[in-house]
Amino acid sequence: MIVTVKTEPFANSLSAAVVQSSPEIERTFEQWRATDASALMSNLERNPELRSAMMEETPWVTQAQDQAERKRRIGQFFDRERMAAGQRVALEKLANMQNGNGTFSWFDGMPPDRFFTQHIVAGFGQLMRAGALADEHKEQAQQIVRQAFVALDWWIQNDYENPPQNRRRNDGQLLFHIIHLHYLYAASFYDHKPTEPERRDAFDYIYEQMKEVWRQPYIDVYWLGLTALVFHRYGDTELAQEVVEKLRALSKGSEETGMYWHMAESAHWGPPVETQSLMIAVFDEVAGDAKAVDDMKIWLLRQKQTNDWRTTRATAEACYALLMTGGSLLAESLPLEVAVGGEHVAVEGAEAGSGYVKRVWSGDEITPAMAQVEAENPNGRGMAWGGLYWQYFEDTDKVTSGTQTGLNIEKQLFLRRNTPRGQELVPLADGNTVGVGDLITVRLVIDTDRYLTYVHLRDMRAAGLEPTRTLSGYRSQGELWYYESVKDASVNFFFERMTRGTHVFEYDLRATHAGQFSNGIATVQCMYEPEFTSHSTGIRLIIK
Repeated sequence: MIVTVKTEPFANSLSAAVVQSSPEIERTFEQWRATDASALMSNLERNPELRSAMMEETPWVTQAQDQAERKRRIGQFFDRERMAAGQRVALEKLANMQNGNGTFSWFDGMPPDRFFTQHIVAGFGQLMRAGALADEHKEQAQQIVRQAFVALDWWIQNDYENPPQNRRRNDGQLLFHIIHLHYLYAASFYDHKPTEPERRDAFDYIYEQMKEVWRQPYIDVYWLGLTALVFHRYGDTELAQEVVEKLRALSKGSEETGMYWHMAESAHWGPPVETQSLMIAVFDEVAGDAKAVDDMKIWLLRQKQTNDWRTTRATAEACYALLMTGGSLLAESLPLEVAVGGEHVAVEGAEAGSGYVKRVWSGDEITPAMAQVEAENPNGRGMAWGGLYWQYFEDTDKVTSGTQTGLNIEKQLFLRRNTPRGQELVPLADGNTVGVGDLITVRLVIDTDRYLTYVHLRDMRAAGLEPTRTLSGYRSQGELWYYESVKDASVNFFFERMTRGTHVFEYDLRATHAGQFSNGIATVQCMYEPEFTSHSTGIRLIIK
């Protein structure tokens, strides 16, 4: 499959360039392998005492194993001969898959694919700029690119002489301009301009068009970033700066989240991590704004804190943006200065590379003064984060809502009644009474200030209530897809992805036994980073 050739070798080559350019990475990995094997564990497997569910109870056991295996494979990037051999095999596959006219197809037997051909050309451009191609492979790569440009330049000439009729419609116009902008972006890596007069006229025409098109509202953040790089590389520095200023005006941010773009989380053409990595390249190469680059790195690191970057391309481009632009994050390795309850806490034995360290107090060691925590980061440009957890037992109906952490949950109970006007939901408060046989609707409202992966929600229920739906399985409400697992005393929901914002979903319970019951609380937690957790308030329910 061409997809494999497109993503895996590209990511591997870029990753190898990153790790081989930073000796600290190799030393860190060797420390992990020799003395600190726990660093190779998946984030899903770490800190089992903080997780609200055992890993074996979730649908993500294989993902945890896969993450751990991915970490162990980092060592392959230090084997230069192996990486060079992998590049040679990938280049041979690409050369064999290239059509006679220089194009590439998505699958064998399919027509030539224009976007796909441009992606391959742009990918080679990125690798060459990063110095990620072995010297013995550069000529073969350049030959593949030269043949591809023969076809790409012809497509541009054909568009110029025979413009598609559907470009008058907005969606057709969008596609028409995006194809041209992507072509210019791929060509900009090589400062490529056709030499034949007809094709040079076509190139000049679409380039001049882009000077107006980038101002249109349908050109989103990702494509504005490409536009800035195109203008900058072809010498239109004033226009490039205009685009950068527009991007700056569209950006959001704070000290906590860093600099980012809302559209980067839902861009149709550019996935979030790749989009943010591109923005770092723009502000580094075009604007030369070191402060903005550092602020954008904060957003990327925050994303990694609570997410698994599933694709090799996203991970490679993010790591390249973090380590190969601006100041070196790896050079700043001074330990944090932490004080709990006014007393200095030693952080010796921190994990190599990440600086991760854990300190546990129990029983009589815990005092009220420990609620005051002070931390100072002596590193000039690096960032750090941590969490403080207090675990204790309490009656569930006496539990108050959890601390605001960026992930919060509210649980509401409603009595479902049939009335002449139809079904109505009557809110139930602490100590309210319902009857045996009544239908209770549970409404769970989750609010998160960032995109999360691997989220677990456990909703406890009163002993006198039973779910109306007892079979577990994958389900959806609104935009949320989740696996629902029904247990004796709770219902568990597992979300692989949860977008930023407020999410509301409901399920029904039936009152089956009379008595006074603690209804329990709902707890939500990002299992990738357990500090992102919250719980609802507990209430007491009377069933007669």
